[in-house]
Amino acid sequence: MPSGIRADKWSLTLYLRRDRCFVNSDEKQRAAESARRFLADASDWMRDRAIMAKLRALLGIDEADTSNARWKIRRAIETGEIVTVPDLRRSGVCCSHGVDMPKPRSVTFTPSQLFKGAPRISSAGSFDRPAPIRLFADDCMAAWLARPGDVLPDGRIATAIGAKGGSMLQSLRDVEHDSLGDAAPFEYRPGSASSDVFDIASQETKTPNTGDSWAWYTNPGSGQMRLYGDTGAPVIDLDFDHVHNGLRPHAHNWNDGVRDGGDDVVPFSPWNP
Repeated sequence: MPSGIRADKWSLTLYLRRDRCFVNSDEKQRAAESARRFLADASDWMRDRAIMAKLRALLGIDEADTSNARWKIRRAIETGEIVTVPDLRRSGVCCSHGVDMPKPRSVTFTPSQLFKGAPRISSAGSFDRPAPIRLFADDCMAAWLARPGDVLPDGRIATAIGAKGGSMLQSLRDVEHDSLGDAAPFEYRPGSASSDVFDIASQETKTPNTGDSWAWYTNPGSGQMRLYGDTGAPVIDLDFDHVHNGLRPHAHNWNDGVRDGGDDVVPFSPWNP
């Protein structure tokens, strides 16, 4: 007759009460708790033919009625005739003789120890706040008065505008003195005139609506200067021959093919080429 039945799935061993002695109350208490858990899982282990055959042999049950045999086995566990001894909790490594071996000492490392040989990251240089972009309006007068070769406030070199190669202001005077005298006259028609009288001038003196990319065109009749953008469409108009909102000269900005007018006229263009 076997002295004990091993149930690995439940981590315990079953003994007859007479074959097992408890050395203290804690061991007895653990056995009782293990028995309750084992009984709660009876529907599982009662279908295990190997365990049932060993339990029948342990209790000497030889009857053919399976349900009656199951009741007797369950009753033997409930009454303590069969005791369940749970496996001991191992705190370390078990050797071949079942003796707990001490756990190896855990070793920790600090980041400085782990990365002692790693290259250091170079410190970032000081960050200099970038200077704000200067708009053309900030240096308009300096640009108008500059002569070819002069250094403009934004660091660029002034280039000649006009045939005589003077400043922008001088080139406008040249236009007024040399070109306006040959301009074709036009007749004033009531109801059609506006502050922009150059728009009703003859076709020969009308400023073109398209031109070379980022090139200035000077109207030989009115003296108007027009700057064209990337697509060849107008970007800025500079008018000198009439007053608009009390301004002479004044500037118009173009937005999506429409020229600003009314109160949007400015003394000079706030555009930074």
